[in-house]
Amino acid sequence: MMTHFPRSLLSSFALGVGAIGFGLIGLFSDVSPASANDSSYTSLKDKDCVQISAEGGGAISECPARNGFRIFAAADDARSWMIVQKGAVKVDLYDTFARYAPGDFPALAGTPLEWRYGRSNNQPIALIFRISGNDPRTDKTKTTLLVMRVSSDSQGRLKICALGATTSNNESRAMADGPQNCN
Repeated sequence: MMTHFPRSLLSSFALGVGAIGFGLIGLFSDVSPASANDSSYTSLKDKDCVQISAEGGGAISECPARNGFRIFAAADDARSWMIVQKGAVKVDLYDTFARYAPGDFPALAGTPLEWRYGRSNNQPIALIFRISGNDPRTDKTKTTLLVMRVSSDSQGRLKICALGATTSNNESRAMADGPQNCN
C-alpha cells in the first residue's frame, strides 16, 4: 500500500506556494513559445528546483515551467511524483505515477520535462517525462516515458490525463500529437 504526504505538509504547501510562486515566475518563465508540433524542455533535476516545503521524510520543490503552469516535484521516502498547477487548479499525479511506473516505488527520473505544443495555439498539448520503478523480480530500476494530455474543461480549467507509457521517444511524441483526449 502506498502512502501519501501528511496533510499538514500539503496544507503548508498550499499556503506557501502562492508567496514563493511570484518570485519564481520571473526565474523560470520562458516567453518564447515553441512552434507547431514542436517541443521545448524544462529541468526536473533537484539542482534546478527550489524546495518550498519539507516535513518528515517528504518534501515539495518547484521546478521550472512554461506558459503560466507551475510544476512541483513531490517526494515521500523512496517515491516521488509531480503536481501540475495552472491558475487555482492543481492536479496531483501520484496515482498516475503508481499506475504507470515499471515497478515499485514510482519516481521522477530526473530527466527533462518535455512540453509538446500543438498546431492551433501556443499552449502545451502534452507533457512527456521519464518515471522509474524498482522491478521486484530483478531488484533493478526500470524507466518509462509517461505521456500526459494537457487540456481545459468547458470553463477553461486545467485537465490532465495519462495517454500511456512507452520506452520510445518517437512513440511518446506520436502519442502526444495524436487525437486522444481526456474524457
